[in-house]
Amino acid sequence: MKTQTLMIIEPGLRLWGSERALAATLKALREAWGRVVLVTPLGAELAGEVRNNPQRYGEITIRHAPIGLLHQKGRIARLKGVAALGLLMLRLSPARVYLNQAGLVRLIAPVCRFLSIPLTIHLRILEDIPRATQQRGTRDAGVDLIFISDAMVAAAGQSSAPPGARWHQAYDPYPPGPPPDPAPPEAPFVFVGRLSHGKGPHLLVDALADPALSDVRADIYGSGVDGDTYAAALNAQAEAAQADVRMMGFRQDVMKRLPAYRFLVSTSKYEPLGRVVMESWDSGLVPIVYANSGGAAELVRKSGAGLTFSDWTGGALAVAMKGAQGMTEETHQQMVDAGRDWMARNLGLEPYKKALSGVLF
Repeated sequence: MKTQTLMIIEPGLRLWGSERALAATLKALREAWGRVVLVTPLGAELAGEVRNNPQRYGEITIRHAPIGLLHQKGRIARLKGVAALGLLMLRLSPARVYLNQAGLVRLIAPVCRFLSIPLTIHLRILEDIPRATQQRGTRDAGVDLIFISDAMVAAAGQSSAPPGARWHQAYDPYPPGPPPDPAPPEAPFVFVGRLSHGKGPHLLVDALADPALSDVRADIYGSGVDGDTYAAALNAQAEAAQADVRMMGFRQDVMKRLPAYRFLVSTSKYEPLGRVVMESWDSGLVPIVYANSGGAAELVRKSGAGLTFSDWTGGALAVAMKGAQGMTEETHQQMVDAGRDWMARNLGLEPYKKALSGVLF
């Protein structure tokens, strides 16, 4: 692959979890391929991050195409996006196309088959499984699907891949950083994530209404989704509740703030991987997750480095939070250390490269 081109398509505009996961692998991909071309929408934060940090990511060629937010646009916009990508493929002659998020798969897969270009698709959200797992490959244009957790493989619910397709499971690389410096305490509990019903921060507000948690504070970091009324309803719920909860909004420096807390509460009903669990260990926090939350629960179960609550209700979460309140500092540190050790052994670049040998490496 040292003399060949890898074309990566990343439609995201913000530097969120999927984009950060890709960024963590770019240098290794650049070392494996003769040329790496990153295709993003104009103004994508990932493109700016890569362009401004060549020493961190290596020499990455950046190209732009009108592929941002196509799910919100009409047929003409989608056709323009596909046409732009097809022209780039013709011009660059990539040996492989790598789609970092599977939302565009139905648009891109036919182009790859027509041009006889192998396609790799990263499955990062549950909703993409039906459209991505139906993709068939050809002799010259095989299809490789990467599931980011055992939970996502199980959600696919099929015993074998379609003809011409191969399935792989690989955790996103997240090698732990150095232990964080102590920070002045803010509160015992923190939530970080999008303010939407599926992410479940209303469970945290409900839990704090438990009389046994009346003197406990929690901070909620995040913003809502355009056009969704959930965030406004959550703010109203927090104001009306007899609970000590602060709505902190969206903060660019949230990772720097995390060491001031002890427990990160992930109330998501389902997480394909649960990157927030990794971020909690990396910041010195113990995660608390819903026991049936897919990837997040999988990481906690495999590492033994977190707490779970059995039902997706505020009452069940309150039970877990009360148990967390009684955790000694020694036990807390042991859990964090166990999580960081599990990350070091399972979420490094080498296990990732081994799992995807012959696909991306």
